[in-house]
Amino acid sequence: MVNPGLRRLILAALVLLAFAVRAFQLHTPTLAWDEGWSVALSQLPLGDLFNITAYDVHPPGYYLLLRAWLTLGRPEYVIRYLSLIAGVVSVPLAYQAGRAWLRRGPHADLVGLLAAAYVALAPLLIYYSQVARMYALCVVGVLLAVWGLLDSLDSARPARPIALLGWVVGALLALYSFYYSALAIAALVVYAVLVGLPLARSTLGRRALRRIALASVAIVALYLPWVLYAVGPVLQRVTTHENDRLTLGELQRLVLEAIFNVIFAYEAGWIVVWVLAIVVAAGFVLSLSRRTANDLSPIHLFLPAFAIVLTVGGVIVGTQAHMFAGRYLIAASPFIALAVAFAVTVLSARARWLGAMAVVLVAVTTLWPTWVGAVYAKGLERTGEFDPTVDVQSLRAIGAQPDDIVVFNVLSLAGLYDAYRAPTDPMWTFAQRWDPVTEDMRRIADRLSVETPRYPRVWASLYQGTAGPNAELKSWLDRNLYPAGGTWREDTLFALYLPQANPRVDAETSATWPAGPQLEGATYTSAAKPGGNVTIDLKWKATRSMDKNYVVFVHLYDASGRLVAQHDSQPQGGSRPTSTWSATRSVPDFHGLVLPRDAAGPLSLRVGLYDPATGVRLPLADGRDMAEMGTVEVSP
Repeated sequence: MVNPGLRRLILAALVLLAFAVRAFQLHTPTLAWDEGWSVALSQLPLGDLFNITAYDVHPPGYYLLLRAWLTLGRPEYVIRYLSLIAGVVSVPLAYQAGRAWLRRGPHADLVGLLAAAYVALAPLLIYYSQVARMYALCVVGVLLAVWGLLDSLDSARPARPIALLGWVVGALLALYSFYYSALAIAALVVYAVLVGLPLARSTLGRRALRRIALASVAIVALYLPWVLYAVGPVLQRVTTHENDRLTLGELQRLVLEAIFNVIFAYEAGWIVVWVLAIVVAAGFVLSLSRRTANDLSPIHLFLPAFAIVLTVGGVIVGTQAHMFAGRYLIAASPFIALAVAFAVTVLSARARWLGAMAVVLVAVTTLWPTWVGAVYAKGLERTGEFDPTVDVQSLRAIGAQPDDIVVFNVLSLAGLYDAYRAPTDPMWTFAQRWDPVTEDMRRIADRLSVETPRYPRVWASLYQGTAGPNAELKSWLDRNLYPAGGTWREDTLFALYLPQANPRVDAETSATWPAGPQLEGATYTSAAKPGGNVTIDLKWKATRSMDKNYVVFVHLYDASGRLVAQHDSQPQGGSRPTSTWSATRSVPDFHGLVLPRDAAGPLSLRVGLYDPATGVRLPLADGRDMAEMGTVEVSP
């Protein structure tokens, strides 16, 4: 039994130490891709947030908490500070969980303090206390659930309401923040059933079991709505995921990788794993001796062993539906802490020098990845060079204005943009069409149809351009807004679109090109301000088949003949090339023009086509290379 005053002092020191190692370099490096996903998703309207997370591999709990947290600001350290708080809170929870696990026996305080020390310094837990993701919050939930449920199983007194509340809140926090935490909760329930069976022999025990049962029903009732909401999308995602069946060799590789990842042996190597394994094994062997105290019975190790095996096994099986990632094993970390704490306590009970040696070995090997900087590099969250500010810089470079809006096709980049943009940068919305979720185009169309008309200009930030599911989004934009240009910046296409600009008039002329295109009619903006928008609707068809795909150009000229604005594009952004036209079906084609701020006087609107291979314009029947559409009046 540890002196109460010394116990409080040690626990306070561990909490301060946990804070120090987590606060160190919290703001570096810059935000990673997944952190951008967290920021963006947390900012969505609740209906969109729930819809996206239903198709994602994580439930919405963390994002809802981050939503409230980000009202404090967007600097990297603020965004990550919620995880830091969760990591620090895990330390006293580990202490309470360890004490409840040993039912507050003579060695319960020591096991609790050692578990708290491991949680404070475990590199995996430090790492994810510095990342704006749900993993640190999951650990809080698991530890709170362990303490609450095991404390309620104490046969010496009735189940305390505070412990029952801890069981409910902890389980729900874990389940609503991270799906794989269900494996740890399941292992805890199995252990609790085995430990709780003898309680049924007494009136006090039966009363405790009834309260625990009611609390467990409350957990199911409060989690069931989300299960019912998300089960369809989750099954859809699982059934459409293609993956080969695990071979024996692949299974062995994943087991070893899982062990290596959950211990976070980067930079240190397998020596860390072996040291922990030897310490736990030695503690287990010595716990079998008759000389071991009653509260250090080896039966206690069933909980961490079962929880670790179940979590590792579940994550490996889950690779068939998603992928393998070491961070998915984090729910097993609290049980590693309990196993190590139990083993060191057994060794210390047998001989103090054994316990001291075990503490030194565990401390040195566990802290190794932190000492050499592997933890603070956050290498697991990024591959290669990655600049999260690139979209902000690109939009500024191509002239995005404060009153514009940016449509991102992936929430990760939207979140990074949101974190690094200034008040003078445009607002953003989203059309999620890239990993890990492909949003239904009907939902996207409904959203953009409402949002885009509110802004003078719309920038579509299309990561990977028109690849994969992006093509459908690009096609919708080309058919429902007015393309006005675009440029590539690294791996992202920034396409400019305009909403319809009024007032509008119909062109009085039509035009036919002997090469085959015929312009049946046009509607365009008849008056605009300097710096304003002009939008043009063209209606094409073919007088004969064409084997070439011509480019349409729309020009505005001032009275002196100077080209003031232009837009060149294949019809409908390339989705209706001229080689596909027929004489029986009209092809609508939209174009947008942004006037310069010094534009003045009436502007002449002209339309033509050219061969992109040669740059040569197609002549009209009368020899002209452009058709006159009308005049756009420009006035302040």
